[in-house]
Amino acid sequence: MTHDPLWVGVDLGTQSVKAAVVDDRGDVAGRADAPLRSRRVDGLHEQDPALWRTAAARAVAAVIAPLAPAARERIGGISLCSTSGSVVLADAAGIPATPGVMYDDLRGASAAGEVAAAAPALWARLGYSPQPSWPICTLAWWASHGDLRDRRLVLQGDVVAAAICGHPVPTDWTSALKLGYDTHELRWDDDLLEHLGVRRDILPDVVAPGTTIGVVGADWARETGIPAGVPVFAGLTDGCAAQLASGALDAGAWHTVLGTTLVFKGVSAKPVSGGDGAVYAHRSPDGLTWLPGGASNTGAGMLAEVVSSDRDLAPLEAGAEALDPVTVPLSYPLTGVGERFPVVAPTARGFVLTADGTAPLDSLRALGPAGLLSAFAGVAFVERLGLEVLAADAASAVRTVSTSGGGTRSRLWNRVRASVLGVPLAITAADGAVGAAMLAAWGARSGSERLAEVAARLSRPSTVVDPEPAWVRGLDDHYARFTEALIRFGWLEART
Repeated sequence: MTHDPLWVGVDLGTQSVKAAVVDDRGDVAGRADAPLRSRRVDGLHEQDPALWRTAAARAVAAVIAPLAPAARERIGGISLCSTSGSVVLADAAGIPATPGVMYDDLRGASAAGEVAAAAPALWARLGYSPQPSWPICTLAWWASHGDLRDRRLVLQGDVVAAAICGHPVPTDWTSALKLGYDTHELRWDDDLLEHLGVRRDILPDVVAPGTTIGVVGADWARETGIPAGVPVFAGLTDGCAAQLASGALDAGAWHTVLGTTLVFKGVSAKPVSGGDGAVYAHRSPDGLTWLPGGASNTGAGMLAEVVSSDRDLAPLEAGAEALDPVTVPLSYPLTGVGERFPVVAPTARGFVLTADGTAPLDSLRALGPAGLLSAFAGVAFVERLGLEVLAADAASAVRTVSTSGGGTRSRLWNRVRASVLGVPLAITAADGAVGAAMLAAWGARSGSERLAEVAARLSRPSTVVDPEPAWVRGLDDHYARFTEALIRFGWLEART
């Protein structure tokens, strides 16, 4: 009978709240989830913050229910991760007084220029500029409309953390980044707040992820089954949690998330950023390193352009298995208009290279399995370019690559990606909830064990996909043609 502690992690996403229980060896003892609902209209994206709390309670109760009383007593802590930049205004008691404004809501877009001009020294020091959907722009919009009177700003994860503890809690420095928090000097910028007309007491205090911020209160204990008094640790963003879950916290270890879009996360000894905001680095929970990253508009979401909604992907993928990816057309599978990383090209559109120039991306549909394989390879080329850009900026070679997300369910796609990257690809099923549980395990040790050591010990890659030797050279040549096309279009600077 084991007496190892158990750790609870909660992941507040867009479509659901996930909860996980992880033991001290990294084995997942239970998972559960509860749905969330969004309202989207005309660039606005809102959720009911009361649902954040109730959905989190349902998910946690469901994952705790199967545990025997003795196992519940072994729970050593709980932590959370949440979407990066989702906020709400609360009253003086911390009760949400507005809808939750989500990470991609654009109500504050018109304030982005003002926010950038308000504190040029801050943004120069940080190395990036505020983006239109960032909550600092939403805060400026609220201030301009007189909505901040008798209000406090609370981030998504902190709404739930406060409910768990029974009192308001500080936020963490990864969640505060898009509010303009100075992650270098660990303070709010007075010039920025003064220019925007925002009082300092509207904003939360900020602590390191993994800091003890309270204990499970009696109300939450009755509702979920977690014993009262269990420590609660400050959380982090969902992207950072996914990186933690992958174990990719040493220099040269990179993690990508292939979901609707393609997200990149790595480790650097110094801050890595791009002035346009496409690349920025989170301060790691232990404060010893930085976690640079970026996000491309490519990803599994492009499949709707390649496979129409009334067709099943499985037959196309079965047909593509018999093909050589070097023989299919070269494409950049970018849907919509504009790319943000690894190139910044606001007017970019996806394309297929032809003998006469280029064709629209949706021309891949007519190619059947070859079109699907072309799109798979195109995303892999974007992935390789993104890793090269980040690795160069971080002065950290690509030593290992791990990956997670819905796109990793495709065995063929994983083989193509590994062959394009030229390194084994570690497929991990761990998610943000597991990463949050790992953070609790580290926080409870009060720095007695390095975060990277905890992540390496608790992470569980499920499959390693090696490059296909017969594909590597041909895909290298395809990648060279891919980057040459981006240079011709003016999206990418020529590299020496």
